[in-house]
Amino acid sequence: MKGRSKIFADLLSHLTNLSNELKLPIYAKSFLDSKDIRIYQNAGFKIMEITKSHYLLKREN
Repeated sequence: MKGRSKIFADLLSHLTNLSNELKLPIYAKSFLDSKDIRIYQNAGFKIMEITKSHYLLKREN
């Protein structure tokens, strides 16, 4: 992973650890054309809904 993707993956890792500790889900929104969707999915996020312009995502612990 390079630069921005690595930083984003590290941030998601920190958020998922915090979510696990607090036993709370995480909700996110990503543009349909964003390459970040793979990073979200690798972090355990599932697509809940697809709108005209976004993926609506959720990660449960």
